[in-house]
Amino acid sequence: MERLRTWLDEHAEQVSDSDVRLLRVLKIGEEFDEVAEALHGAMGANLARGRPTRGTTLIRNCAM
Repeated sequence: MERLRTWLDEHAEQVSDSDVRLLRVLKIGEEFDEVAEALHGAMGANLARGRPTRGTTLIRNCAM
């Protein structure tokens, strides 16, 4: 994980430290949203998509 972070930092546009923190928090929020949507679907709470037939669907959706 540290090597990935270092690589990303080296290849990213130059931004201020406060912008880096903001962008990281926003990315965490984005990932949280994806997991929440997958859980809604797995629990049948997303009526537009229906309930998945296999547990692997939830795992696949969270891994994306």
